[in-house]
Amino acid sequence: MDKQLWTIADKLRGSSTQGERIILVTSITLVQYHDEKNLQSLLQSLDFSKEKFKRQVIIAAKELGVEIPGVLEELDFILEKLEMKVLQELLFNTLEYFKTSTSQDLFEAFIKTSEINSGKNGGENSTPDSVNKLALKVLNVSREESFLDPSCGYGNAIVNLLKDNPSQKIVGQEINLLVSEVTTVRTLLFGSTNTSIKTGDVLREPKYTNNGKLERFDTIYTTAPMGMKMRSTEIFKEDTYNRFLYGVPPKSTADWGFISNGISSLTNNGRAVFLTNAGALFRGGAEKKIRQRILDFDLVEAVISLAPGLLSTTTIPTVLLIINKKKSETRKNKVLMINVEEIVSKDKQNFLSDENIQFIYDLYSKNQGVDQVSKIVDLSDIKDGDLLPSRYVFNTEMKVEGLGTLRFNLEKMNQISTVELGKISEIKRGFNLTSKDESENGIYRVIKISDVQGGKIDFEHLSRCNVKKNTKIDNFLVKKGDVIISTRGMNIKIAVISEDVKNVILSQNFNSIHLNEKIDPTWLKMFLESPVGQYQLELNAAGTVVRLLQTEAIKALKIPITSLEKQKEIISIYEKESEKIYNEIGNLQIQLKNEKMKMFNSMGLEETFEILE
Repeated sequence: MDKQLWTIADKLRGSSTQGERIILVTSITLVQYHDEKNLQSLLQSLDFSKEKFKRQVIIAAKELGVEIPGVLEELDFILEKLEMKVLQELLFNTLEYFKTSTSQDLFEAFIKTSEINSGKNGGENSTPDSVNKLALKVLNVSREESFLDPSCGYGNAIVNLLKDNPSQKIVGQEINLLVSEVTTVRTLLFGSTNTSIKTGDVLREPKYTNNGKLERFDTIYTTAPMGMKMRSTEIFKEDTYNRFLYGVPPKSTADWGFISNGISSLTNNGRAVFLTNAGALFRGGAEKKIRQRILDFDLVEAVISLAPGLLSTTTIPTVLLIINKKKSETRKNKVLMINVEEIVSKDKQNFLSDENIQFIYDLYSKNQGVDQVSKIVDLSDIKDGDLLPSRYVFNTEMKVEGLGTLRFNLEKMNQISTVELGKISEIKRGFNLTSKDESENGIYRVIKISDVQGGKIDFEHLSRCNVKKNTKIDNFLVKKGDVIISTRGMNIKIAVISEDVKNVILSQNFNSIHLNEKIDPTWLKMFLESPVGQYQLELNAAGTVVRLLQTEAIKALKIPITSLEKQKEIISIYEKESEKIYNEIGNLQIQLKNEKMKMFNSMGLEETFEILE
């Protein structure tokens, strides 16, 4: 943006909010777009006033056929508190800017530099340009196809299409009235002739209807609010358009409400791309049922797991879910899983370069499996409706503490005779402990993440708590022989309850594993801490910022089948040999300490200090 505009923008920051600034710039660009001489005439008039500027905005909107009652009402409030000299200086600076640039240039520059699309103002669409560019490239909207963005925000995706085809049939819907009206003006600046921006809550009332029926579109791309909670699920159950036929989303998150709405808004041959959070692809409960039904209809064409940090407002892992109601024969009954979490370019914020975008697009368009990056998965191989690419696309290299970077031979691993851990044990989740439950005089002691260090549990310093009377406490108590495993955090902690304990429970960040009599707990701990065990845990964990290990993932761990006698033999040999080694290490450390003291004494330092411990 021009230096002069930066100067006035700095002045505006002290007297207006980010949302107010975009309203003011929208008004100025509307006047300029209507008639390039208006601003100059306005400033030269002897009776220039804030009211006269407002009248010019009203005239421009009316003659251009743009209905923006919310913007005009907000403009009244902004002008009332804005100093006259600040408005004049702003208009003079914009006139200087318009000598070499257009009103569209000003609007787009202001949106980018003021970080309007950072999502800090009302939760509007905050998808960065590079992600939009990738999604639209995958969607490949032809000039003849209609397009819908049911959660359009400031219309970042929409204007990308308008750049190539201003006459594209486009509909957007946005819940925030002011954002919706600003987006309408923005599309006008791109010369749109067939674009309509609606206002309203798309889950409660989609505005793109004809004669009481939902209008259908050839293509859809949207970034819906991620993890948005609902007060009630009644809007899904009572929907008159039958948009949620795949299942009722839970109150805890409306992610699949937005996705289901989009799928139901497609034509019979339609295609859609949804940017959503990775959690929506593997969470259980109602969402699992919805995913499975959508898979049963063979609607999922591909899933692309993106690098973290691409969105400025969140670090949660994100994915592109690609829906196609008319798959090609080669893609039917299959899903292309693409894991490009490592494909990213670095700047002040992570982004996808043109080369990154082309690389990812080639993976999708060629529909081929590439080692450690993509894989074609049969629908029959997708378990529990789990659509997270990292479940199916494996990186065969991993750093293991004490051993360095290892490369795993998956073929050899698959040849080992194994059994799922869930079939040889009872696995339970920990207690959902809150600060209200904790008490110095509590009946129960609770094991937290910080209580496990080096594979050992610090029983002496456990916190105490009480639980409500109706709590089924037996589900959370641990006993001697149980193996506990942490389920949250970058480093997974594993320990064995090696002593008789009473009234000890696990926090919600642990699961307990109670093994049958054929498995030694210490042997299981040793295996889970082995390279193969650690690799399995890495593959089964979800998330990239905060690693989550769900109970179902723990149950699915593949444990080598070995007799109890062999297990105990392995443990005995290792413990004896490791004890010898640790004793030798201890003796060598004493020798090293003695040699250091000899060196210090030879320097004449023997009386300058004394060792207390």
